[in-house]
Amino acid sequence: MDKKTFEAQFSHLYHFAPIKNRESIENWGCLLSADLSRTMSQMAASNQKRNGRFLVESSSLSVLLNDQDALKYGHVKDPRRMTESECVALLYQFCFFWPGDANGPIQMGQNFVNRYQRNNERLFGVALHTSAFLEENHPRRISLSDCNSGAPRSNPNAVIYRGDRTFVPWGNYQKGAATVKEVAILGYARLPNPKFFEPKSEAEQCDAPKTPVDCEF
Repeated sequence: MDKKTFEAQFSHLYHFAPIKNRESIENWGCLLSADLSRTMSQMAASNQKRNGRFLVESSSLSVLLNDQDALKYGHVKDPRRMTESECVALLYQFCFFWPGDANGPIQMGQNFVNRYQRNNERLFGVALHTSAFLEENHPRRISLSDCNSGAPRSNPNAVIYRGDRTFVPWGNYQKGAATVKEVAILGYARLPNPKFFEPKSEAEQCDAPKTPVDCEF
């Protein structure tokens, strides 16, 4: 993937997490994958789906990992697929971002936010300039996906796949930039000049015109 092409398509990247995580993220200046969070807290690795939010805590770290209720693995029917536990173990290795522009993430990212808000679970957002993110994080650790990897949908017109090819290394991604739905980075993600914000509710999105979230960068 060419950097300039990707930046022209998506000027910003977004991550959404439980409000509890903000202090740890600000203190560390980075995001940690689920695997690395557990390692830092001296917890054993896991390949089990999270059916609710899960607290990972140590003297230097306290974060809530979001539930994986949207991981409906029965929808994944491609014969080349990983098992559910293998897929979960793969997901736990990455930090995830939604691509977008100055007004917010792509619709998949907003749908993610809406799901938690409907359950009265408060999130905060981290907005980053894509160009700064790509300068701070080596492309060899970045993969791209053309799907919402953690939420396979039932699709009568396609056989849903999850496996090694779900995340394509940055340098090997051959589809156009507009096809990218997720940016996944292995292990941890540095957050250059992050903008922290509280996402708008669905009602606020409908009632108010879109305004850039990066006005205070």
